[in-house]
Amino acid sequence: MSALKTLIIIVQTVILLAAACFTRPADSDFQSFVHRNMRTKADGLMSVSDADAHADAVLKQCTLRDRMLWVEAVRDGQVIYVGALGHWFDRSMVDRNQMSSGFTINLSR
Repeated sequence: MSALKTLIIIVQTVILLAAACFTRPADSDFQSFVHRNMRTKADGLMSVSDADAHADAVLKQCTLRDRMLWVEAVRDGQVIYVGALGHWFDRSMVDRNQMSSGFTINLSR
């Protein structure tokens, strides 16, 4: 019975890893994400063409690293976006501790 449980866990792990590998976002997904993200941030502050020009500048500065299970977008040696399971995540929000849940941790004493 224990061997069957182990086999089921191994099969589920392999399926999860395969799903992560096959659902990595592509370069075109990153480009559309950055354009959409810049338009959202510039909502009302600048025109759509200015936001697109800024997005193009960001895209020229970024390089993508394929990590088999996820993709990293690197600018100036720092990872700014991570793509996994078909989605892109903004790392700068994690670094600034501004996740959408509103949960914050203050580690300073």
